[in-house]
Amino acid sequence: MLSIITACSRPQNLKEIYKSIDFSLVTKWYIVYDTSRDRTYTPEFATEEKIKELNCNKEGYAGHPQINMALDLIKEGYVYIMDDDNIFHKNFWRLLPTLDSEFVYTWDQDRIQEGRILKGGQIEETKIDTSQFIVPRNLIGSIRWAEKKSAGDFRFISQIYKKYGDKFKYIPQVACYHNFIPKVKVAICFFGLTRSLKLTLDSIEKYIFDPLRLHGIRYDIFLHTYKMKTAYSNPRAGEKDLILDADEYKLLEPTYHMVESKEAVSKKLDLEKYRTHGNPWGKETSARPGDFSTLDNHILYLWSLKQLTKLWSEAKSRYSHIIYCRPDVLYQVPLDISWFSFSPKSKKIYIPNFGLCGNVNDRFALGRPEEMRLYGNRFDDALAYSKKKPLASEAYLIDTMRRHRIKYEHVNFYFIRVRANGKKNGIDVSQIKTLTRRLRADKKKNITRKIKIGLY
Repeated sequence: MLSIITACSRPQNLKEIYKSIDFSLVTKWYIVYDTSRDRTYTPEFATEEKIKELNCNKEGYAGHPQINMALDLIKEGYVYIMDDDNIFHKNFWRLLPTLDSEFVYTWDQDRIQEGRILKGGQIEETKIDTSQFIVPRNLIGSIRWAEKKSAGDFRFISQIYKKYGDKFKYIPQVACYHNFIPKVKVAICFFGLTRSLKLTLDSIEKYIFDPLRLHGIRYDIFLHTYKMKTAYSNPRAGEKDLILDADEYKLLEPTYHMVESKEAVSKKLDLEKYRTHGNPWGKETSARPGDFSTLDNHILYLWSLKQLTKLWSEAKSRYSHIIYCRPDVLYQVPLDISWFSFSPKSKKIYIPNFGLCGNVNDRFALGRPEEMRLYGNRFDDALAYSKKKPLASEAYLIDTMRRHRIKYEHVNFYFIRVRANGKKNGIDVSQIKTLTRRLRADKKKNITRKIKIGLY
């Protein structure tokens, strides 16, 4: 029988690995989460008898201490190391029942991202990879992975080869992959005015950037914002005659950015064209007759998203995931790394589970490029939509998702808008208090609330 070890810092990939395993041939799959540097994880398989999830906070190189923790628990049978960015090859399971448990086996590897095959049987550095060998536990003995050195797979298997070279057999067949699951790279796209960034930057660092850094996920920062010639006012938000810092956006240190004149863009877009059906927010108690500032801001928001979509689409890097988010909010909870999945089922967008209007919140979204390109280019159809219906932000987002059949999922991710005058949005604060109370009550009662998934 077989024991599998996965040192994990990329939990978003575990479900893909899981689907590739034939558990009828497995004794136990040890998933050892790398909790060093204060990383945290949510167990994925708490009810699975053949899966044991562990935490190891020992720092080391590329999960080597985590592998060693599991090795100490395994007493017999074959041991196989499965990296957390890989999956099992179907031929592995065909070969496994034919192996003699007295021998170490190596085989060829499909380096799928490179378009080549790496031959097995070569116990040399750079010529043998983790997934290319399977070892009986009794031949491992006290040999362990070098916890703070690179090339851990070669160092490990070469020590076994020195002691038991006559026990090695080479199978000239492809039976494994290398880095089958592509690496995550994220485009974090900040849209709209940075009006309170000095107050929100710490929360962006803590809850947006830090979770990605801790899990080794690369990202670029994109920003589109506006500069203004005159004082800023937003009657609906209670902001009046405020001078915004035109250089505040620099605090984000964006990789790519675009700053446009609000007045010039407003003139170019001819905002009055979008008023065929009046002001969608005109019935609010705070609305003033003839004030279209909220509608104008919505159109400028759509333009901001469009410019960002153009920026990341034309960038030299290729991104696996896109985030659209605001710079003027206090984030309250960290990004969940499991959202950065490559599963076919991941072809949906994640939206917050608070601040909903028509079941959506248009202030944050995360997803794959295909869906996020449609989300980000909503400006293109906005004028035509406004000729038929009032251009209300959430209603228009719903219409876009319906037309393109974009799935969405509500997630526990919430934040508080901060105005240019430093005041927090009272509605956000109230809704988040209600939401957190409900979540705490659910946890206390051991209730798992079903995630709401929509399909338009």
